[in-house]
Amino acid sequence: NLGNTYGALNNPAMEKDVLERVLIIRESHYGKRHPQVAATLANLGCAHGALGNVLRKKELLEQALAIEEGFYGRDHYEVAMTLCNLGAAYHGLGEGIKAKPLLERALNTQERHYGQKHPLVAQTLFHLGHAELLLNQPSIALQHAQRSLAISQNSGDSQLTFSTKNLIMQCNLVMQYGPELLKIKSNFMGFANNNNGLNQKRTTLQARYAIPSENPSMQDYEKLFRCAAVEGEMEILIDCYQNNGVNINSQDANPRNQRTALH
Repeated sequence: NLGNTYGALNNPAMEKDVLERVLIIRESHYGKRHPQVAATLANLGCAHGALGNVLRKKELLEQALAIEEGFYGRDHYEVAMTLCNLGAAYHGLGEGIKAKPLLERALNTQERHYGQKHPLVAQTLFHLGHAELLLNQPSIALQHAQRSLAISQNSGDSQLTFSTKNLIMQCNLVMQYGPELLKIKSNFMGFANNNNGLNQKRTTLQARYAIPSENPSMQDYEKLFRCAAVEGEMEILIDCYQNNGVNINSQDANPRNQRTALH
């Protein structure tokens, strides 16, 4: 409870420290395959994600999922929560093809258990929308985002409402400017070479999504392109296309990690 309180207070460092202590105690008391241990692993994973260590988040959630599926079965609502968190971790690592089926499983279970208009369903739809956007399916992503928005607005979740509106904007951006990039290319000739603000934005995105800044490959540029689309950074979209020859239909991406509700 103290760990989750620190999480609610937006102090993931303290949350992580407390949950690491809790994990040791629970593993000693219950054994390593107990659902209480799984819940602690899941929350600890989310704390790592909030601190920017998405890979560690994924690893801990995978451990939690294995325990929960063994204890509850594959279609339990607790399993669905962990699937949602794990799906969010995968799309945070740029692995949309792995994120999507996990989130679809979570959504199916949550809709059966809670109904189609529950706040947890809205969260999963939000992350599924991000996964579809990562896979260059903005129209499908938009459908999920619009459903999520309707639920979050009705439930009064202002934070999710804000995030989902941003996702809808990103979907529209990709749908509007992806195929139109060729037409507006000429308006940005030489832009990247003379704009320190753009260089700073590019450096920030490269650091956020672990994209190499020295001797980047075409795959790295493609990832930067899709990240810029997800973040709404139009100048970087243009720069990647104009100066780096990125295919505007690139499937690679790495959207921002979004932390979901804890157990």
